[in-house]
Formats: sequence, C-alpha cells, structure tokens
Amino acid sequence: MDSDCEFDLDLHKVKKVVEVGAFQAANELLSDDWALHDVYVDMDGRSAYILLRTSPLVCPRCKAPAEIEVSEDRESFRYVCSRECA
Repeated sequence: MDSDCEFDLDLHKVKKVVEVGAFQAANELLSDDWALHDVYVDMDGRSAYILLRTSPLVCPRCKAPAEIEVSEDRESFRYVCSRECA
C-alpha cells in the first residue's frame, strides 16, 4: 500500500472478499494479486482493510485450489490448500 493507483474492477468478476485488520496482512495480500477495495475504522478504533480478488485463489506451494482463513483477531491469515499440502 505504498502507492496510490486506480483501475477499473468489474465487481461481477470478484471471486473472493477478505477483511483483515493488520496493515502487514493487507500488504501481503496486495503483493499476492489482491486489490484494496476499502479501508475503514471499526467501532473499536482499529483499521480494517477490505480486499478483493478476481482470479481463483490457489495454494502458494502447489498451486491447487485453496481457501483463505483469517484469524479471529483479523491480524493474520493463512491459505488452506484443497490438497492439504500446507
């Protein structure tokens, strides 16, 4: 999130939406083909980042289909591989 840029994003093509609360987690997702949709401050005064992905989510290790799991405190995330490689 070091630079501002704008591009058109067709919301009909969005495959995944994720919300994280940590700046570092948002940066990691941005470097992995996610797009920042919104930033807001929640009721507790903490920042929240909403990110979108238009391409299918794949495991970073074996490239199999994957899901994303965000921790309860929204500070970290992990990919859950459909082949259970990680």
